[in-house]
Amino acid sequence: MIKPFLQENLPLIEGSQPQIEQIIINLLLNAKDALELSSRKNKEIIIKTSLQSNEVHLSVMDNGIGIEENRLSEIFHPFQTTKETEKGTGLGLSVSIGIAKAHAGTIEVSSKLNKGSTFTLKLPLQQSKNVEVTS
Repeated sequence: MIKPFLQENLPLIEGSQPQIEQIIINLLLNAKDALELSSRKNKEIIIKTSLQSNEVHLSVMDNGIGIEENRLSEIFHPFQTTKETEKGTGLGLSVSIGIAKAHAGTIEVSSKLNKGSTFTLKLPLQQSKNVEVTS
């Protein structure tokens, strides 16, 4: 089950809509995969948006299998994956953090093994009111 908690009237951010969408889709697919590997009965993904410290935050939380603490520092490196060869290449988070950094943002993660993970995309607010949104 997906539960959205979306803050209304968030201010604009600067950036490429398709690239930001790519990050969000990747985070959602990873959450789905973590849930598929979990034996938990009540599986859920929570999507939350908020404004904090002049940044727009988008969090994707799941109650899936989680990530071992000793692997958290490696998950954004290319070719790091917990998935079977057919399910993933280990490039999704690496590409996503690259896109976030190119937008002057970041992605933070917290995770507990067998409890789930939270990935938070943080992007700065639009600096100028006269900027065109690119697609």
